[in-house]
Amino acid sequence: MKIKIKNKKIIDILNIVRDIFSPHEIYIVGGFIRDMVLKRESYDIDFATPLLPNEIEKILKKSKKVEGIYDVGKKFGTIGCVINGVQLEFTTYRKDYYDGETRKPIIEFTDTLKEDLVRRDFTINALALDLYTLEILDYFGGIQDIKNKILKTPLNPRSTFVDDPLRMMRAIRFVSSLNFNIDKNAMQAIQEMSGEIKRVANERIMVEIDKMLAGEHIDKAIRLFVESELSKEILPELNDILNIEQPKEYHIKDVFEHTISVIKNVPKDMVDLRWAALLHDIGKSKTMKIIDGSIHFYRHEYIGASMAENILKRMKCSNEKINYIVGMVEFHMRLIHTQTLKATRRLSNDVFEKNIPFEDLIILGKADITSSNPKKIKKGIKLADSILEMYNELKKREEDKVILPLNGSEIMEELNIKPGKVVGYIKEQLEESILEEEIKPNDKKTAKFLIRKFYNDYQKRK
Repeated sequence: MKIKIKNKKIIDILNIVRDIFSPHEIYIVGGFIRDMVLKRESYDIDFATPLLPNEIEKILKKSKKVEGIYDVGKKFGTIGCVINGVQLEFTTYRKDYYDGETRKPIIEFTDTLKEDLVRRDFTINALALDLYTLEILDYFGGIQDIKNKILKTPLNPRSTFVDDPLRMMRAIRFVSSLNFNIDKNAMQAIQEMSGEIKRVANERIMVEIDKMLAGEHIDKAIRLFVESELSKEILPELNDILNIEQPKEYHIKDVFEHTISVIKNVPKDMVDLRWAALLHDIGKSKTMKIIDGSIHFYRHEYIGASMAENILKRMKCSNEKINYIVGMVEFHMRLIHTQTLKATRRLSNDVFEKNIPFEDLIILGKADITSSNPKKIKKGIKLADSILEMYNELKKREEDKVILPLNGSEIMEELNIKPGKVVGYIKEQLEESILEEEIKPNDKKTAKFLIRKFYNDYQKRK
């Protein structure tokens, strides 16, 4: 099968690479070919060649059209560079495998393309494109599997997943992004081998989950994440919300199905917000109570925020990512109680202190509302819109966040005290006074009077 490339930028890049490497054997491999067959635009272009890393690097350095050569993956056989603004990678044919205990692969170079391709995760990615003829080499039926929208492994599934257990999670990710189905034998292997995922570093797993959450078909993927048993190993808290019923006057779905709908309602390019949607009701498993025949989840947002923090730390997320997601989980119920300008200002200030975009909270709120009882949706959307309107008004007046009339240094100087918890307490009380509209933000005179009262109150509490 011959592939036809229409994108001029890609054609130019391939012509440059062809000229640089001629007459050496070189192929395009991996997802780029799959995406071309699916008519999806992609600049994720990887090359494979029998040339060794030093030889690849030498060839690239000879060309003036190549820039930014980097060799961080050299010990794994990969040399990277930039051509026409696109990052490319060139890798020596290799076969890698795991010893079943460690997380790092054992790399061996080989001189045959087929041996290189057979080690790949799925047949749809085990394709090669001859750079000189643009003919696709398909040793494992990948083209037919693309047409059938099925994920199969080039080798026996167990062999493929033992070599790199992350491939099991990658299958779920491809379901989300491509809307493919997982082959029956592959799915059975994943279910039986799900515990092997613990051999994989959490950082690598997070990359796949982020990509899964960015997929158009996240609803299908999340259900398979649970069905595959991988969720029990990676995110057991998700399994705890399965089949938990909710009050019928507010929800028509159980907690798990509601969660899926909320994720789906968040724009797919807002991955961290989709994470917040995934975890926003995670605390309901710990807070469910039935009182007089009615279901309640009191303070589930605070319990959920604590759980979310533990989950994200376990997954080795950045502090910035953790703070954003945890803050969203903690605040997602606040919109219900925010119906006045004063309440909006308080919420805006609290959100600002957590360094969370207020508009993102509105997006999550609307996603949450639109997955609720249809009778409540119209009212909920109207409330969210009115809150955003009030927030924009506050922002225009520069009153969307509290600016204290006295900073910490001024408070210490005025009271002749040293740094300590008391300063934080006084600032909190001063902020509360502004939110309650007992004092204006620029009223230093009244602030100096109030901080003495707050200082005395703190001393009495000790």
